[in-house]
Amino acid sequence: MSGARGQGLFRFELATLCASGVTLVIALAAWTLMRFGVFSLLRTFAVGVVVATGTLVASRRALRRLVVVGFAEPTPSRIAMAAAVSCLGFGVLYAWYPTYFLLGGQDPGPYLAFAARIAKTGGLNLGAPAIEEWARAHGSGLVRWFPAVYGYLTDQHAGHALQAQFLHLFTAFDALFFAFGGVEGAVRANAWLAVLCLATGFALVRRLETSLAGFAFLIVLGFNPAFVWASRITLTEVLALWLNLSGLLLLALAWDRAEQKLGAVAGCVFGLGVLDRLDGGMGSLAVLGFAVAASLGGHNQRRAAVAAAVGHLATSLFAYGDARVFSSIYCQQLAEGSSTAVALPWLTSGLDVAALALMLLWRRVAPYANETRLRMLGYAAVWASLGWVALGITLRPLVDHGDDGRVLRHLTWYVGWASWPLIFGGLALAIGAVRFTRWLPLVTLLLGTLFVYTARTEVAPIYMWASRRWVPHVIPLLLAVATLAAAWTFDLLLSRRRHRSARVFAAVLVALAWLLAPLDFDRPFLFRSMLAGLPQAYERIAQFARAHRDRWPVITDQVNFGSILTYVYDVPTVVLNDAGQDVLARGGLVDEVIVGVHPFGRRESAGVLAGYEFPYLSITRDERPSELMSWRFPLEAGLVGPLQFTVVEAPASHPAFRHQVGRVAGDGSVVSEGHAGQLLSGPFVTLAPGRYRVEWYGHFLAATRHKHVGTLDVIFKSGRESLGETPLLAKRTRSESALGAVEFSLEQVLDNIEFRVRIARDVRLALTNVRLERLSGP
Repeated sequence: MSGARGQGLFRFELATLCASGVTLVIALAAWTLMRFGVFSLLRTFAVGVVVATGTLVASRRALRRLVVVGFAEPTPSRIAMAAAVSCLGFGVLYAWYPTYFLLGGQDPGPYLAFAARIAKTGGLNLGAPAIEEWARAHGSGLVRWFPAVYGYLTDQHAGHALQAQFLHLFTAFDALFFAFGGVEGAVRANAWLAVLCLATGFALVRRLETSLAGFAFLIVLGFNPAFVWASRITLTEVLALWLNLSGLLLLALAWDRAEQKLGAVAGCVFGLGVLDRLDGGMGSLAVLGFAVAASLGGHNQRRAAVAAAVGHLATSLFAYGDARVFSSIYCQQLAEGSSTAVALPWLTSGLDVAALALMLLWRRVAPYANETRLRMLGYAAVWASLGWVALGITLRPLVDHGDDGRVLRHLTWYVGWASWPLIFGGLALAIGAVRFTRWLPLVTLLLGTLFVYTARTEVAPIYMWASRRWVPHVIPLLLAVATLAAAWTFDLLLSRRRHRSARVFAAVLVALAWLLAPLDFDRPFLFRSMLAGLPQAYERIAQFARAHRDRWPVITDQVNFGSILTYVYDVPTVVLNDAGQDVLARGGLVDEVIVGVHPFGRRESAGVLAGYEFPYLSITRDERPSELMSWRFPLEAGLVGPLQFTVVEAPASHPAFRHQVGRVAGDGSVVSEGHAGQLLSGPFVTLAPGRYRVEWYGHFLAATRHKHVGTLDVIFKSGRESLGETPLLAKRTRSESALGAVEFSLEQVLDNIEFRVRIARDVRLALTNVRLERLSGP
């Protein structure tokens, strides 16, 4: 196969580099303005235009030298045009069906909350007067780890400060989309970055190999389930992938052009990835691979390698320093949970220094580092990786039953079983190809990250939201080398003249089977906006809160509520821990507050505004994350008076209850299926002293020969002690009615109280609601 021989830029490459450059400048402008607390949509674009224009003017001679050699294509090729259309088509698909993951206790929620805060205040100004007042008065009762932020720091030197989680490049970039389109804009930021990823990936593989291989990579990555998911959610991985692919493309251009400035820009692009994710420092592996290749090249290529290493060292150290200052608690938490996170800055710097040392000592190394020996070392690395993957899939799960043992099986879900022969075949072809030195940075980055990410996993990617951890490095680079083998096989089949029609037909079938295999994985969620009702649900809660401004702040014991209501919907919300709930339960702290609580929380809610049901991607029985399930998320609010008469009512299908011998019907009732056992248990509630009454509602679906068909009781200590019970009596009516009630008294606070329904065999019952009434105080 003939690769991209021209030293000039393809038109597709030029358009991709221009779009990527402008986007990166705007993202960095947003990040810088956010750091100084003066972010705004207008200022960001003004700074971006000035910087981009100044860069073009200052580097016009270098650009002219880069382009004047001539385009490799006088006119756009059909494959390049198809790639452009495909990139835009994928972008529309990702933007049309975003995922509204507005949960402050999950990673996507914090990024969205931060973006909203930056857009509204100009910076990561996380303080809110109502919350700060509570922190001063009742700091010990607040949740220390506030959702979306690292909590109220209680040491005397820090005061009651809040510090944002994670790193903030993507957050600042997403703030542009929030400022432009609110939540609807913010959840679509990654769709544009995904378009840049696909375009950059096509240009990279095309330059390294052929247009056919580049287009195959575009399609198989565009439909990859982990990439689709990451492209439709507010997370950092797609931005990280785009920077990695851009760095690799710039290194390939630097090799072809032997251009020192291109090498420096490539190193800086990799280093800037650390502003997005700490593991962005893994780009130093690609820089080292480029230096190893340059040791076999000419003088200018070695100068380009030195520039790349210096650029990466400078920018990555700056980014690590920024993380230590502005995300210190996040870095500290990572250091406590992972030795890799502690060593990462040293590893990154060490690899850069190794690349520089290799270039400085190349005269002494040259007699020992010839291309033949380097290829042998590459083949040894491929064989070692093949053994690591084979053992990880077959034997390691037998010895290690945890997530670490199954991690390579998890990875196989996302790249496909059929891809492994292509992956290692592609690695062998890349090392044996004439263009071996241009593939070396990609191969080095791939093999290094493949081992690091599969040696020990911190979060098992069995759920789609966690599969994104493979996206910045592992999955796309595996698919890139796989497309090399696929394109080579396709070219080999078509090169024979005999039975050409049959060969073409077979080749097309094989190619389609491999390229479109991920569609079965994507099918449950590819054309669905998951959790799409959450913004409306939160807005309804926010409207309810705004109608009672005199009772601010909102108080909740649900960590998912706090950051979203506070930073996205401007409703300051205090999240209480157990100590805070005890203070509130004793009364006297406030007379009446607004709460977003579990219906059977310690502070009983006087009313329920909303409970929403969403489609959610979960795992199937074989732990393959490809089943779309219905998930009921309780978004509730009401007026609470801790010393007042209250009534709480919840559907039997509420997540607080467990169902052992029943199923949840479409109308929200819990229907028995003829088995004996517990139809309902839970909600494991804590109740203060007083007198209470529990009532169960429902109806019988069929007549029964026996009158006494079960028991209704109130228990605690997992059923070892009872607070009262009553028989469940069969009734002829098929309309909803009270099935029975139990009254009980408490002289002290009790935890884990359950309202249980037990039924006998062959009883057909639909349980609809459970009602708790507080009859009197202590």
